[in-house]
Amino acid sequence: MKKEETLQTVLQDTFAVYTQVLDRQEAKLRSQEIGIVQSIGQGIAKIIGLPNVQSEEIVRFTGGSLGLVFNLDPEEVGVVLLDSSDQLQSGTQVQRTGKVLDVPVGDTLLGRVIDPL
Repeated sequence: MKKEETLQTVLQDTFAVYTQVLDRQEAKLRSQEIGIVQSIGQGIAKIIGLPNVQSEEIVRFTGGSLGLVFNLDPEEVGVVLLDSSDQLQSGTQVQRTGKVLDVPVGDTLLGRVIDPL
């Protein structure tokens, strides 16, 4: 009889710990928009499949290259390539970052001229 009581106690303690752990967990889901490179030429990539992208938003290509959205058409998005385009080709995936281009301001920027793209 003692073994059954011990087993019951262990099971109750185990399930109590499981319940505590589950109560602390939160589902952290986030949606991602992923587009596809349709064409590349002269430092510009044409992207399809990013319906909610913003003008001047930074996008990340597979491989880590970055681009700046500059042209929003209903069928495609024009992106200025900020990195080398050697690895990019038609069919490469592009992901939104949700961040627009910005310049951090501080003492190191004082007296400097910012030349826009």
